[in-house]
Amino acid sequence: MGQHKNKRASADAEEELEVYELMKSLAADDALNEEPRRGLAEILEGRTLTFLRGVARAQKIRGFSRMDRAALLAAVMAALTDPDKLRSNLLSLHALEWTLFQDVAAAGILQRDSALFHSYLRPRALGLIFIFLHNDHIFFVVPDEIRAIYAGLKKSEFFAEQELRRLMSRYASAAAELYGAISVDTLTQIFNSQNSRRQISLPFMIEVLSGAERLDIGFVVWNGCVVSDELASGGFDEVESLFETVNDMPRYIPGKAEFLSYADPHKYLRTPQTAALIRYLDRELGLGPVELLEDIVHDISDAFRIGLELPDIIDTVIDAGVKPTTEQARRLTELVEDINDHTRRWEEKGHTPRDLRRAYKRYVEPLREPAEEAPHRIGRNDPCPCGSGKKYKKCCYLKENIG
Repeated sequence: MGQHKNKRASADAEEELEVYELMKSLAADDALNEEPRRGLAEILEGRTLTFLRGVARAQKIRGFSRMDRAALLAAVMAALTDPDKLRSNLLSLHALEWTLFQDVAAAGILQRDSALFHSYLRPRALGLIFIFLHNDHIFFVVPDEIRAIYAGLKKSEFFAEQELRRLMSRYASAAAELYGAISVDTLTQIFNSQNSRRQISLPFMIEVLSGAERLDIGFVVWNGCVVSDELASGGFDEVESLFETVNDMPRYIPGKAEFLSYADPHKYLRTPQTAALIRYLDRELGLGPVELLEDIVHDISDAFRIGLELPDIIDTVIDAGVKPTTEQARRLTELVEDINDHTRRWEEKGHTPRDLRRAYKRYVEPLREPAEEAPHRIGRNDPCPCGSGKKYKKCCYLKENIG
């Protein structure tokens, strides 16, 4: 156990060192290996032309590629000090990016040699946060001009819109995980049905999600649809194929709390069924560590969800050095089938196989017409069905066939 903790601590230390080196590399690329500065003009003055053009692109400044350095500096300075643009850029930040911005904005200059690398990249690209390398330490800076504009925002309105945008993005992330792909129109209808006090329009949903997709939170917006980045990575032909498969099938739409739980794939993969298989592998077969077992079992659940070829659990166990008995193999198969039975599938519009069986029994079977029984043929020597007590050939058969 202690050895496992030591390995994890060592891995964390290596990752922290790697992030530090990445930050140093960025600072060097930005040509700011100097004492940190506070004023936006002097900060921009020391930046490379490549960096300035990157900020201009992120700020959507028209014609920046044809500007000389002086004109580009003036255009970037104007964009970064525009209150409306600053508000819009801040609203587009992911939660981790926003946390870093707040920390740095509160201090003005913040010395921190370690930070979540991805939480810095977008604020850097937008020109909201700058880094300096000084005396082999990394400093984050939010220029005084940006801090002043941020301080003047109407915080209650800003935070209310920020919360709404994040909620909309969570709905999109959840829908991408649950369905694979969904039209923005349908997603907007689901959002409005579950948030009666926060009704939004389709254009606003498109605007918010088109900005949010750059934040690496599990989806992209394509052709009026929210698409799982996992599905989109295989090409958009697969998206069209999925829509053709589900066609007019009714969609599984859970309540708000469950719906939003799918925004965290690690959370919804932890089901009673996956937990049962992990326990069996750990306690009955002695495999481990548990973290590795979780990865194996969640891969199985994920394969069912998105329709990939399922890894053979028996082969996985044998590869780990354990040869299961016949009874153990049977139990493993049962546990995997139970996961399959409770996994919500893209190709079933979020339904599980268990859902579909229940729906069939409830709605379809009662509508099926009972099969017509084949007419019973009466033998000539059988008792006559009229109840006379005579044989059929000496009673009604004569009447029916002779007249």
